Amino acid sequence: MLKRLLGFLSKKRPSDEPDSPEQISLDEIDDPELRAVLTETARRKAAGLDEATVIIHSAKEHSSFHDASPQPNQKLIVVDVTFKNHQGGFGLAGVELLEAQNGQVESLGGDPHKVFLQEDGTLMKDQSGSYLDGPDDYTGPIRVFLVYSVRKTVRKIALGYWTKVLVERAYDVGT
Repeated sequence: MLKRLLGFLSKKRPSDEPDSPEQISLDEIDDPELRAVLTETARRKAAGLDEATVIIHSAKEHSSFHDASPQPNQKLIVVDVTFKNHQGGFGLAGVELLEAQNGQVESLGGDPHKVFLQEDGTLMKDQSGSYLDGPDDYTGPIRVFLVYSVRKTVRKIALGYWTKVLVERAYDVGT
């Protein structure tokens, strides 16, 4: 998420991917005040998962999923994940999908489409039978499908959150 924010602020875009921000580091920001604000923001946001447990139940490839469809020439990866013992400041929009191939980790972006689940993995519905936008509060465990549109070559993933890799190993993407 921090890389996406930095890319947006710098308004630089790689020529081969016009809709995705360039990845830059904090060291590349000349303004010390802006660098300090971004560093503090990343530290505070990352602290929301300091004592948390993150469980990936599955990661699967889809051509469409509920109301989500992939960007042109991409596929969807749907990650079934539970977050337990998170703290204030945690937000699902900041959960980034990471490609984890051959010992390299690359951010594929955050702000996923979300489909909320009960803790047992069944879909969470409101009284009308529609899917909820999510719980009113984030105090208890959150189980959710996080849906990302990524290039078709992605085969191993992990999750990140504001400078942290959230899982100990890469997960194979199933079909």
